[in-house]
Amino acid sequence: MKNLVFVHGWCTDSKVWERSISRFSEERKDIACYSINLPGHGGARPWNLPTFAPALKELEDVTSALDYNSIVGIG
Repeated sequence: MKNLVFVHGWCTDSKVWERSISRFSEERKDIACYSINLPGHGGARPWNLPTFAPALKELEDVTSALDYNSIVGIG
């Protein structure tokens, strides 16, 4: 099974991927979809460091239980 991880762009949140995730979920049963809200963009965490560490932590929380070789990032 492939795992698609959707990451939104600047000044948006995971809602921008809702239609895409809905289509994949309806049409492809061999794909699991995940989306994240980057810190400071709709999620509970603030982006409180001048590095990518908060974003990487959010991404790690979503992907840590997945097989690394099965992940496809979409942004």
